Amino acid sequence: MDAKRFILPIFLAVALGVSGFSALRAQTASAQVAAPKVPVTLAAAIRADIKAQGFDYGGDCKFDVMYLAPGKWCSMVQSVSADGAVVTYGPFASGDIRTANFVRKGEYGWVNPATGVGSPERVPALSAQPGAKADSWVITGINFPAGQDVTFFDGSGCGGEQRCPTDHRLVTVKAGADGAFEVTLQLEPSAKPLPGQVNRLIQAGDAAFIQVAFHHSGSAAAPPPAQPPPANPAPTQPLPADPTPTTPATPATPAPGAPTPSNPAPEAGEDDGDGFLYAGIAALGLAAAGAFGIVTVARRK
Repeated sequence: MDAKRFILPIFLAVALGVSGFSALRAQTASAQVAAPKVPVTLAAAIRADIKAQGFDYGGDCKFDVMYLAPGKWCSMVQSVSADGAVVTYGPFASGDIRTANFVRKGEYGWVNPATGVGSPERVPALSAQPGAKADSWVITGINFPAGQDVTFFDGSGCGGEQRCPTDHRLVTVKAGADGAFEVTLQLEPSAKPLPGQVNRLIQAGDAAFIQVAFHHSGSAAAPPPAQPPPANPAPTQPLPADPTPTTPATPATPAPGAPTPSNPAPEAGEDDGDGFLYAGIAALGLAAAGAFGIVTVARRK
């Protein structure tokens, strides 16, 4: 009996199985929405909803990982569409993972219909446009508490993709009676980005943040005064619109508790993807071993 007739299909099955599991793992990992791309009103709704349940909420499991500790709760946005968002959350560094579905409430707001809790009417938000000098930015803020001192930090120490403790203060401004302000920030033009870094992260205390390009050469003239943006704009896109929604995706179960810095956070679904991948390869290996045994017995006969 020709053993090749058995061996070739087995190898093809193994290759297709590995390819399928790898594709599933990649699709799962790409489902998560990075925190800087989440609308500020959705982030505020998530915070309000988790705190209303009596939990100590610390922020996004990856974006705010430097501020998280056991006992804190964190969340991860798995998908955002024009009408809804899927969010997983749970205690930091634990396997207790829960899922919530948020829907639109009005033009900018979000709410969890299961609890009735959503984003407040006023959510602090920032917009930015290049200033006249290289690496200067004109920052407009809205919906801050009236008369509040707002301190800005250049929070780029973690690559611009997550918040990290910093003492690099840029300037402190005071919000007006309407909660709005405008300020020009000068970032260091000679600063070098980290490998692969394209954005800087500007933080307005703990109230709001915005990503800007790491470098720009300066505008030809000073930009015109910013027009008051509508309530609750997106933090990382030109006002007034929220970021373009991502295609809804069925979320895998991510680990909401991103591990400590010594144990980096896996991508959403990474652990499950590895388990399925190894199980699939083991099963296909057993099938291959059985097929070789059949071939051996047939040849002896």
